Amino acid sequence: KVWLATTGPADLVGTRYSEIMATGTTLCVCNRLHGNATAAYARLGLVEGRHVVMFDSLEEFVEVVTNYTRRPEYERRRLAIIRRAQALARRRLSWRQVAASVDAVLQGVARGGRGALRERRTTGRRGGGGGKASGGGAGGGGVEGGGGGVGPFGGNAPAPAACGVSLVSQHSFARCALGSSFGCVNATHVFVRGCRGLFRCDGGADGFACGYPPGRKEYECGCDGRADDLPEDDTLPECTVYSSASQAFTPGLEVLLASMRRRSGLACSAVLYWHPLVPDSMMTAAQLDRIKCAAGQLHVSLARADDGRVRRYAAVRGPSATAQSLLRVETLHEQRGGLAIWLDADMLVVGSLRPIAHAVLRATRQWRWQLHGSQLAAPGAYNYLNAGFMAFRAPAPAALLRAVDAQLDKMVGEARFHPTPSQNLLNDVLPLGGWLTVHYRWKANYRPQATNESLARWRVVHWQGLPKPWGSPIQFDQGRKQQGMAPPSMGEAWAAEHAELRRQCPAQ
Repeated sequence: KVWLATTGPADLVGTRYSEIMATGTTLCVCNRLHGNATAAYARLGLVEGRHVVMFDSLEEFVEVVTNYTRRPEYERRRLAIIRRAQALARRRLSWRQVAASVDAVLQGVARGGRGALRERRTTGRRGGGGGKASGGGAGGGGVEGGGGGVGPFGGNAPAPAACGVSLVSQHSFARCALGSSFGCVNATHVFVRGCRGLFRCDGGADGFACGYPPGRKEYECGCDGRADDLPEDDTLPECTVYSSASQAFTPGLEVLLASMRRRSGLACSAVLYWHPLVPDSMMTAAQLDRIKCAAGQLHVSLARADDGRVRRYAAVRGPSATAQSLLRVETLHEQRGGLAIWLDADMLVVGSLRPIAHAVLRATRQWRWQLHGSQLAAPGAYNYLNAGFMAFRAPAPAALLRAVDAQLDKMVGEARFHPTPSQNLLNDVLPLGGWLTVHYRWKANYRPQATNESLARWRVVHWQGLPKPWGSPIQFDQGRKQQGMAPPSMGEAWAAEHAELRRQCPAQ
């Protein structure tokens, strides 16, 4: 069921890795690398939890072997990793590809001497796709460079087949060049290296963003625009969706929870925060009954926010709804474990959230804790959280909670006005501790930009800064120029969900 493979001297990744992965029957378990050494795995395209399972200590190794050999609940996960590993091995790590790359290097040396080899190594490092010759045999030191034509030893590999991807718009300062910084991996996926932008595959009507979030050397994206790193194979733990109780937004909460129940693919409970110092959060019994009916089998409960924190929320200078906006910070203080998702009441779930749930939980297992957000990919996009959608593994780390409390105290003592108080607080704290990742391909926040764009590729849409479909006015963004109206597709989707809800739960 499993096979142990470990790196050699100088972090050499031996050919045994690709041989195990190519079997399609056996899980590759390997040692975890840290710091700059992680490049040895990255060059091969190996991702922990996706293609291999990694460990640091003997205790963790024993736990991994026990889980994947003796516990039935891990079998589906084991088989899913094996399938992805075999696909990677066939696509990038075959002996034929390695031999072609070695042959190209040798031919270059024969033509230009050792100077040519040094130049090709330099070119390979600049291009980001070349591995380093480590004296360990063909499959051990690197990987073919995808569309860049740079082989595992820095040589010029045979050019890939004609590619059906084109650049729609460039979002990075670095130039996006077909064949070097972007190109096809196969018929359904493309790679992007050293740039980011909007791309389109042949036959595709819509463009898709690739190269996000910024910071990685290479990305692999599906032509359908869905993130390639969102598996749907693992069993999900407990899930809770959070929002703020609101009298004015009761129709929005009803439709949000109904759409969550019908379309998210998650069996979450729902928690709505309230407090006497936030009058709009004091819902009537009739309003709560309507929300519970809309949620159906999703259990709904009210949670009183912490008195001391709410007094500080109310002391921050901002719009009239400042304290209510800051109620989302309460989710970080939740001690119940599992997946936590915050959704604003003016949102609508239009697609499955299971892939996002898996990605959040897998990232937590692999790396340190992070809060995940979703934003549109646009020129100049960066790691900035729009707090209408947040997802993370609860509970949050104590260091983050201390930083949030300190920033809240600072905001209370400031004289300046905070137009978006919760976003100001979270974006001042999360990036500094490396606690934030914003995903530009999740489509779980904001809305389509074109008035005629379909919602087929979206997961959650947001009426942020717009009049609400049930007639409530804009709650925040005071003083800003109105951003226009939502695309008709959003209004139609909300109206359809509301009509179905009224049939199931007639208004009292």
